[in-house]
Amino acid sequence: MDQAQVHYQMCIHFDPGYAEAHNNLGAHYKDLGQNDKAIWHYKEAARSKPTFCLPLSNLASLYHGMGRVELAQEAGETAIKIDPNFAEAHNNLGSVYLDQGLSEKAVASFQKCLDLDPHNERLKADNNKLLALNYLLPKCLSDASEESKESVDAVTQLNNEIGEAHKAYGRKFGRKYPPYTHWPNLRTFDRPIRVGFLSSDFKTHSVSFFAEAPLRYLNQREIEFYCYFQGPGDTKTEMVFKRICDPKRWRNLEYVNLETICNTIRADKIDILVELGGHSAGSRLDVMARKPAPIGVTWIGYANSTGLTTVDYRITDSIADPYNTKQVDCLETDHDVSVDLHGTIGAHARPILLSLLHAQHGCASSQSSPCPLQRSNRFSLCHKNTTIGYITFGSFNALGKINDQVSSLSRIRTPFCFLLMFASIVGVGAVVPSLECHSDFAIFYEV
Repeated sequence: MDQAQVHYQMCIHFDPGYAEAHNNLGAHYKDLGQNDKAIWHYKEAARSKPTFCLPLSNLASLYHGMGRVELAQEAGETAIKIDPNFAEAHNNLGSVYLDQGLSEKAVASFQKCLDLDPHNERLKADNNKLLALNYLLPKCLSDASEESKESVDAVTQLNNEIGEAHKAYGRKFGRKYPPYTHWPNLRTFDRPIRVGFLSSDFKTHSVSFFAEAPLRYLNQREIEFYCYFQGPGDTKTEMVFKRICDPKRWRNLEYVNLETICNTIRADKIDILVELGGHSAGSRLDVMARKPAPIGVTWIGYANSTGLTTVDYRITDSIADPYNTKQVDCLETDHDVSVDLHGTIGAHARPILLSLLHAQHGCASSQSSPCPLQRSNRFSLCHKNTTIGYITFGSFNALGKINDQVSSLSRIRTPFCFLLMFASIVGVGAVVPSLECHSDFAIFYEV
């Protein structure tokens, strides 16, 4: 038992109705993973001081992390009723809405947080809002053909608005984090290329499953790669990524401040810095804004532009961004490099990275043509359910990504199917509002 816990308990012993002590002790137990105790103290704090909204906002965040979305929404909405000007409560509630597929409500909540506290980077409301914008769908698509002029115009307008929002983010943080303009790197090509990978997901995470093979099979005589890890890690960090990466090039950066991270990258003389998070949780776009390496690249973790002018390229493929896509990129910021990454790219990595270096020094067009990598065989994600005669699909995607358009496409391509969603946010008895109309093909399991 540490001293903080002892003092909080002493405060409550002498004053059982001390709401602030209950709230702080709840936060302490949450950090220890003792959720039942944390919930009890948060509730006691709210009961002892009905005008105190912080414990309810904290309770919403805790319930959300536990997958109890109904209770999280109830606590978050109650906190806002008590204090409509509490920015953090709006941000927490926005995250709850987003995980339920209530994208419009999520965007509104994040925007309200930004209106109340526009410069609080700890809350990540800017990033949360941009992430939620990607889940929006024009309302007219539910009433009109997807190929009608009205629908096309609505999609174009929405894409333009999303693009402008990303550019606005880039302008805002570009002013706050002035980029480096000179680097200590040798500007020659007769040496190994130094590539740094910046991520908080070198652990059991979907991003790591895509990143592992390229890192494992890179030719380290030609490409020296460094891992900049924004922990905390887990077993996969220790057993996989720390073994793939040369120990001399592994950097633990958890709790390290921005300038120290940038100085570390510059001291390593990184040529190309690849970040794997975009606007998703745990990313460090503040590092990318400072541009500690001559070339900045974004990959995997976020299927859109970062909005930062200091990020030069976004690696994608013909599946994530079809050649006939209607999505509008922030062309003033990162440029798309289309590479089919359905198999291992280790053998092809050096030509790709060399093309980026040449492009940066004016030796090639910044709008690179698709790299002719050989595509591996695709594997079907469905099987025939012999009991009831339905094809069953499985998905580990966030439930917020399932909307009318996605479900409509599923029915058109496979009219007799079930979709099994394996998700941790659906608590016992919880209902995800955006999916109620899709119950004929969606079955949910809590994992």
